[in-house]
Amino acid sequence: MADRNAPGEPGNGAGPDELGSAEARRRCRRCGHEFTDQLDRLRHECLPAEEAATASRRRYPGAQPPRPVWSDSPLTALFKLICRTLYTHNPFYLISACLILAGLNATFRASAETANAWTLMGVLAGYTAVMALAGFVIVRAGKVWEDGRGILLVVVLLFLATSVSFDEIINREAAAGRGSAGIWLLCCGFAFAVVLSEGLLDGLRIRLPLLFRLPYYAILALFFGYPILLRALLTRAPDFVLLMAIFCFPTVAGLAFLLVMPAVRRGAEYVRDNGTPWRWPWFPWLLFGVLALAVCVRSYYLTLSFHGEPGLEWIQRAATPFRMDTIFGLYFLVPFALSMAIILFEMGIVTPKRWLRYVALAIPLLALLMSFQGTPPDETYRAFLEKFTTTFCSPVFLTAVGAAVFYAYAWMRGARLAAHGLTAALLLCSIIGPRTLTVRTLAAPQGLPLLLLGLMQLSLALRRRKSVPAFLGAAFIIGACTTWFSGTWFTSAYGAIPVHLLYLSMLLIAALFRDPAARVLQHVGAIASVVLLGTALLFRGHLAELTAEPAAWAYIVLATAMPFVYGWLVRNITCLYVGLVDVGLSGLYLTGVLYHHLHTGLGTRSVAPFFWSALAFLLALTISLTKFRGVLRRMAAGIAHAYGTDLEKG
Repeated sequence: MADRNAPGEPGNGAGPDELGSAEARRRCRRCGHEFTDQLDRLRHECLPAEEAATASRRRYPGAQPPRPVWSDSPLTALFKLICRTLYTHNPFYLISACLILAGLNATFRASAETANAWTLMGVLAGYTAVMALAGFVIVRAGKVWEDGRGILLVVVLLFLATSVSFDEIINREAAAGRGSAGIWLLCCGFAFAVVLSEGLLDGLRIRLPLLFRLPYYAILALFFGYPILLRALLTRAPDFVLLMAIFCFPTVAGLAFLLVMPAVRRGAEYVRDNGTPWRWPWFPWLLFGVLALAVCVRSYYLTLSFHGEPGLEWIQRAATPFRMDTIFGLYFLVPFALSMAIILFEMGIVTPKRWLRYVALAIPLLALLMSFQGTPPDETYRAFLEKFTTTFCSPVFLTAVGAAVFYAYAWMRGARLAAHGLTAALLLCSIIGPRTLTVRTLAAPQGLPLLLLGLMQLSLALRRRKSVPAFLGAAFIIGACTTWFSGTWFTSAYGAIPVHLLYLSMLLIAALFRDPAARVLQHVGAIASVVLLGTALLFRGHLAELTAEPAAWAYIVLATAMPFVYGWLVRNITCLYVGLVDVGLSGLYLTGVLYHHLHTGLGTRSVAPFFWSALAFLLALTISLTKFRGVLRRMAAGIAHAYGTDLEKG
C-alpha cells in the first residue's frame, strides 16, 4: 500500500505539481484546512486515525498520539471534587480542635473545682502549643501555607475557647465572695495567647503591622478581661447593671474593632510585604473575620454564663445553646454591626472594590430588621426589654438613630447612595418613637427628623441643581411645622395653610430651576390650581364662614388668574390652557350664582328670558369672532409667543 502521507499523494492535499508552491503545501486539497506545522499535517482529520498515528510514529518517533479522555460519571466527579477540596483546604485540624473541645467539655463540665480548672487550662495550653508547633513545622519546612493558614486560625479559636472555659469558676468565686483562681486563669490564658502569637509571628516571619497587631491584642484582652469585670459586678452591682454590662459587650467589642481604622485607611499597600503568599484582603482580614464571628457567639454565651444565680445550672443551660430563655436578642449585636459597616465602608473607599461599600450601606437596614421585636419568647427576655426601654429607649429607636448617623457619615465621605439611605433612616426616625418595639407601636410623625430631612434635601438641591430634592425639602420642612403646630391656627381650616404653602413652594421651585423635573412641576402646579379652585367653589360657603365673603370671592379671582400670570412668567403654555379651564369653571359658577339670585328675586318666568338671551348673545359673539380669521390668528400667535410657544413651528 502506498504511503498516503507522501508529498505526491492525495491524502495530504498536495500533488506533484504543487510542490513548488509554499501556499499549497500549507493547505489541504480536500477541505482547505491550513496546517500549523508538519505534525498538524500528519494528524489532519482527512486521514483515518490509524494511518495518521502510524505516519506520525514513523516520521516523528518522539511524538505520542493523544490519549483518549474518559468522561467521569456525576458521582465520580463529585467524589473527586470532595477529595480535591479536602486535600487542598485540609479541614481536619479544625475537626481535631472541635473534637478535643467536645471531649474537654464532657470531662470537666460536671466539676468546677480549682484543681480541675488548672488541669483544663494545662490541657488547652498544651494542645494549642502542639497545634502551633505543627503549623510552624509545616510552614517553615514544607512551605505549605494553605495548611498553615488553617492552623493559625485554629490556634486563634483555641485562644478564644480558653477565654470562655472558666465562666463557672468566676461565678462560683463571686457567689462565695472569695478566691481568685478564675482571675489568675484568665490572666495566664491571655499571657499565653500573647506569647504564643508573638512567637508564631516571629518564627514564621509574618509581618503583621502594628496598627493591626494592637487591635488584635485589644480584642483578645476583651475576651479574657470581660469576665473579670462581670465578676466584680456579680456581687457589688444591682442586677440591671450586671445585665447592662452583658448587653454592652458587643458595643465594647465594636469599639475595639474600630481601632483598625488607621490601618484600614492606609489601604492594601500597608500589608503588601507581609512575609506570606497571602494578599489583601485575605491578610489580615480573615483573622478579624473569625474574631468578629466569635464576638457574636460570645455575646450570646455571656447571657448563659452570667445571667442569674451562679451555679451548675448555668453550665447545664450552656449545653443547650439554642434555648432562648435568656435576655439575649439580636438587637444586642446592632452596635457591633454598625461598627463593622464603618470598617467595610472605609475599606471600600481606599480600594477599588465598590461592592464593599454596597455591603456596608446595606448593613444598617439589616440591623434595623434585627432590632424589631416579635413576640417575646419568655418572661426573662420580656422583663429586660421592658426595663431597658423604660430606662433608656427602645432598641428600634436607637438603631434608627445609629443608622441615620452612619448614613450621614457615609454621605459626607462622598457616597451618593448614602443620601438615599439617610433619607430612609430619617423618615423612619420620624415615625419611630422612644417606646416603639414593633410595627404596631409606631409613633405619630415627629418634627425634628422631618426638619433635618428637609434641610438635607435642600442642600442636595443646591449642590446638584435639582428641583425634586428642593421640593422634597420644602415638603418635609412644611411637614415638620405641621407636626409642631398641630391643633393651632397653622393647621386650622382643614390644613389650608400647609397645603397652600406646599403649593406655593412647588410653583416657586418650578420657576427657579431649569431641569426637566422643574418643567413637570410647572405642569403639576398648573393642574393643582384647578383642584384648588374647584374646592373653593364647592365649599365657598364654608370659606366665607371661616374668613369673609369678600375674601372668599377674592380667593376665587386670584385662583382663576394665577395660571395666566404664572404661565406668562415661566413661559409655559400649559398654564394658559389650564387658566382657560379655570375661567370656564368660574364662569359656570358665577352663572349659577347669578341665576340663583335672579330666580329667588324675580321668579322663573322673569329670569328665563334674560338668561337665554345672554346665552344667545354670547353664542352670536363667538360666531362673529371666528369669522375674523386673520385677526384671531394674529392674536393667538401673540398670546402663544408671550407664553413661549411659536404657532408657526408648532
